[in-house]
Parts: sequence; C-alpha cells; structure tokens
Amino acid sequence: TIRKGDTVELRKDGGDLAPAYFVDLVDLEQAPPPAPRPAGAWVSVAAEGATPDRDADDDGPAIRSALAKAAAGGKKVWFPAGSFAIKLPLSLTAEHAGLELRGAGLWHTLLTIKTPVSETLAARGLILVDAADVTIRDLKLDRIDNQRRCWVDGKMRTAAQLIMKSGNRLRVENTWLVHGDSPIWYSGQGGVFINNRVRSPYADGLHLQNEA
Repeated sequence: TIRKGDTVELRKDGGDLAPAYFVDLVDLEQAPPPAPRPAGAWVSVAAEGATPDRDADDDGPAIRSALAKAAAGGKKVWFPAGSFAIKLPLSLTAEHAGLELRGAGLWHTLLTIKTPVSETLAARGLILVDAADVTIRDLKLDRIDNQRRCWVDGKMRTAAQLIMKSGNRLRVENTWLVHGDSPIWYSGQGGVFINNRVRSPYADGLHLQNEA
C-alpha cells in the first residue's frame, strides 16, 4: 500500500549489472474500498458455496447454482470481494434474460477461468452471453492463457475471449479485462460498453460484429 506522502522510485543501483531493465507496467491508482452488496434481491455466489480464496477449486458449480436461482426468482447475482475460479465457461441462455452479474469492484472481485484453450476449445470464453438484456459490471475477468495462438487437436487455433456471443443489449460496465485474444467478442445488437479497461490482450480489445 502506498500512502499519502510516500515516494515511489525506480532505480538502478551499482549491483544491478544488466545492460537494460524494462518496466512493463506500474499501477498507481487510488482504489476505492470494496462496494457493499446492494439493496434488493440478490443471490450471492458465496451463499451457494463459491469460495473467494484464490485457490484452484472449481467455483463453477456454485456460480451456476446462483445463476439458476437468480434467473428463476427474478433476482441478480452478487460476487463479493475475493478471487473466484472456474474450469469451464459460464453460459447465459434465454432463461437468464435480464440478469445482472455484479462484483464488489474491479479492484476487489476477480473471476478467472483456469482451463487454457490449448486443453479444450470448450474453454474459449469465460462468460458466454446468448441471453438478452444481461448486465456484467464491477468485476475483474482474467484467463490463464498466455499467448494469442495455440495448437488444439493438431490445428492452430486462436486463443479465447472473456465475454463473447450474441445476446442483444448486453451491457458491460466498470470491468477490468485481462488476457485473451479479444477480451470482448460481441455479435449482438444494442450493446453498451462503458468505463471498462483492457490490459494485455493478444489482439483487439473490443471486437464488434453485426452492427453491435
């Protein structure tokens, strides 16, 4: 934590003998505190068994349970502060229309897909949105892939996305998208993407098709 009045210095000392040093990125930002769970009808992924502890366990079943309960009850899905991991994508289909997925803030709630696309093409996306009027906000989304192209079944494939598919009027707001070929690949119509940040993509950060 950098406090008010602190000094941040990048320095090459006498014992640093490399001919050059490359600094890829330094994030210096006043991060807000985690947002509390909003008022209203929410289903928490933690209440369904997801553990925000950055471990290698698969939180996918618990998150899918929260998605199903929220969709059936006209509610929204809450991701508290912490790090969640899934092995295969979350798929939002017609029964999830109008659903909102919200975290405690892009500095505080992380959702990662742990299966690289080199293992299975089923892992190409993190959240697959084929439902209309879905909102995704206040989350950091990441994936384990560390290259743009990889070999699958003996063929060269592109790496994966974070948010993809064609649900109309998708809204993505205040998210942090890290890694992936094109972090958002959207072919629906009426989509809104606002106040997001993209870091370390392997191709275009936002790919729009079909007059999105």
